[in-house]
Amino acid sequence: MNQESLEDLLDRYIKGVCTEEEKKLVEAFYESFEKKESKNIIFPSGEMEMLKYEMLSKIREELSQYDLAERQALKKSPKRPLYLFAKIAAAAAFLLGSYGLFRNAPLPFTPKADNMIVSESQDFSTIRGERSKVSLSDGSVIWLNAETTVNICINPSNEIREVELSGEAFFEVAKDSSRPFVVYTGNVKTEVLGTSFNITAYDSAKPTVTVSSGKVRVAGKTSSQFVTLIPNEQVLIDTEWKKREVVSEQFSAWKNGLLTFEDMSLAEIKPILEKWYDIEIEFHVAELQNCRITGKYQNEPLKNVLESFRFIKGLDYQFVDERKIRLNGDICM
Repeated sequence: MNQESLEDLLDRYIKGVCTEEEKKLVEAFYESFEKKESKNIIFPSGEMEMLKYEMLSKIREELSQYDLAERQALKKSPKRPLYLFAKIAAAAAFLLGSYGLFRNAPLPFTPKADNMIVSESQDFSTIRGERSKVSLSDGSVIWLNAETTVNICINPSNEIREVELSGEAFFEVAKDSSRPFVVYTGNVKTEVLGTSFNITAYDSAKPTVTVSSGKVRVAGKTSSQFVTLIPNEQVLIDTEWKKREVVSEQFSAWKNGLLTFEDMSLAEIKPILEKWYDIEIEFHVAELQNCRITGKYQNEPLKNVLESFRFIKGLDYQFVDERKIRLNGDICM
């Protein structure tokens, strides 16, 4: 089995299209190595498949580094299968040796179980790495992004439906012309009758309101300033309110597990990843914060996102500890 044949076998195994005999060949090696090298490691549920994928990727990486002399020697050597699998074992050993670090490397967060239907007043919150969905008795739904708190008051006897928000949430508001739905974020209130919209109001950033459907009125709580938004419009709450046209899906995709970066700087991306994966990010050199990224990541493990940054921008990274990552590089391609 030469390098090309082995790489092809590994690719087909990962894609699930190899024959039963080929599958047994790969898994027999994997199981034998696992018994020898990892008998004392307890793998959390669901991580074995990720580790297997990472191991096979590492094997391909090792094989791709052979020089021409090694490849020619392999073709002539009657012991080439043992030599090849020695290389494979070395690659797998490297991966399992790193498992103590990567087994705790954050995966994309998963939704908490849907909360009970809220009919009166209740508080909900998420921590870093979580998102949650709250259903209201009037038919409205609220999605909470990571590190978000909402105080909900929709008592049927009240003339308005009220929510106080800190963090980020997407609202699908059931229409009720007799009872407006109002969201308070700091000194701003967003009022609707029936619509869908996203509000970002973290303490570390200027608030934004983005409309997906219907019409929204955003106003100051203590001032006469206001703006009306229709689908694919957004307002940035600053000293001067800034209204602009956007693609609204980019600002609500998070509720479906999708990270979307559209020509964003790493300085802007940093707090998003930190909340999404419950990590801390630091820059080896400050200039890297200006590096601009465009990409979409659907429920991707953190390592896949970082590898993407490495590929498209030449950025390197290292895990300082289980929850801290340092981005390295002198330039951003």
